[in-house]
Amino acid sequence: MTENHLLSLRGIKYSRLFRGGQSHFELDIPCLDIREGEILGIIGPNGAGKSTLLRILGFLQKPKQGELFFRNTLAPYRERYLMRRKITLVFSEHIIYNTSVKENIALGLRFRGESNQNIKAKLHKYLEYFGLLNLAEKKATLLSNGEKRRLSLARAFIIEPDLLLLDEPFSALDEPTKTALLQDLHQTLSDKHITTVLVSQSRQEIISICHRVAVMLDGKIRQLGTTEEVFNQPISQEVADFVGMETILQGTVIDRTSIKLTSGNIIQSSSVYPEGTKVIVGIRPEEVLLMKGGVGGSSLSARNRLPGRVRRIIPLGYQYKILLDCQQSDAQSPFPITSIITKMALDELALTENSECLVLFKANAVHIISVHSC
Repeated sequence: MTENHLLSLRGIKYSRLFRGGQSHFELDIPCLDIREGEILGIIGPNGAGKSTLLRILGFLQKPKQGELFFRNTLAPYRERYLMRRKITLVFSEHIIYNTSVKENIALGLRFRGESNQNIKAKLHKYLEYFGLLNLAEKKATLLSNGEKRRLSLARAFIIEPDLLLLDEPFSALDEPTKTALLQDLHQTLSDKHITTVLVSQSRQEIISICHRVAVMLDGKIRQLGTTEEVFNQPISQEVADFVGMETILQGTVIDRTSIKLTSGNIIQSSSVYPEGTKVIVGIRPEEVLLMKGGVGGSSLSARNRLPGRVRRIIPLGYQYKILLDCQQSDAQSPFPITSIITKMALDELALTENSECLVLFKANAVHIISVHSC
């Protein structure tokens, strides 16, 4: 632990039996340091242990084993009431009281016994921060979902906590509301430098505001690193699957950077490995371009250019996921690859199922997930 760690976990274990006592869930976190001022994202599927970990971080759940340190000082669970005054947790479900917006937001300050003068000054500040100034006198239960979420965040920020814990705070919001709220939250966190842990299943939420991300699977943190590292350099196929690296392929290095896939197709990577090395590679759909014309018909610098055939087109709001099969003329069979394109690109390419196109991706878009020497 170093001085810039706000909260540190060591040897944390937690378990519980499910209904009927037939199986149990285990949380196992040997070490986790939350840096002062950072926004840490925790992402993983349902049942991975994200919310349990957040409750432990918030001193709402006692671990079966292990210790928590606050600014390098041991913080035993018996001091949880003191620690909770430094921490605020925003749940995924709205907790709204049957009073005005301003009274809902001021609740934490009143519990802390702050003067009316201080409460009034802080209320105006945070009502304005979260776009609620014109709604201050309105009954909080009559707000829209987006406005209720803003209220919850304002109530969390107004007590100016050392640590802010957010448990899927944008669930059940429509995309425009979520996008606007994410932008406002990111701006406020940047202005206030509040250490934050965001639990989410949304890759976009994590990418939008987090400095680092921890991928949780089966009660364990499988990878922890910067957002760019984790999303572009997953350390296992499990992690790659979850962070959206949808094309995962196996192959063998045949010439330093040339990889022969199990299908017989050959792709180029920017990574250098000895001949004969077995590799698993991943390619993000955002890094796969589609064009009209033959393999030699593009002026782009992508080293990988393969003929492709559209297998399926999946609408994703403003974008489309394109599932393709690629096969070079001398390969035994095609290999699957996924691309994400805009509606404009879809229309310009006139893509339909079974139509043909050129598939392009750069050598540095081929991410090496694992390596096995022969």
